[in-house]
Amino acid sequence: MIDIGALGLSPFELALTFAFPALIGLLGLIRAVIASGASRVCAVAALILAWGTLGLVLADLPKVGFVAAWLVILQDATDRFGWGVWVAVLSLPLVLSALVEGRRWWGVDLVHLVLVAGLTGLWYFAI
Repeated sequence: MIDIGALGLSPFELALTFAFPALIGLLGLIRAVIASGASRVCAVAALILAWGTLGLVLADLPKVGFVAAWLVILQDATDRFGWGVWVAVLSLPLVLSALVEGRRWWGVDLVHLVLVAGLTGLWYFAI
């Protein structure tokens, strides 16, 4: 059992690190199954990016090659621009899947909007 208090993370950081990528990946999976065309491609990209990021966080993979470059870029962006860059990077493919042809089930977009709004609220109370 992991002692969450020992991680030294705020509720916002915990949500951003673990829950947000998992839920974005789940929304991407739902959209990939129901959408068609370009929307499906964007949804699969959201799924791969979100669950890939979650996998890197959970597995603590050795930082070699592309993995190292990706983590360095995201860490540098986080240092420069704050946590919002994580939300933007992970949300962008799902937002694009809502804007291109082949989108179905507007409820996925509503859940995504509520998720980002909730994360923004956690961020507000964390500062």
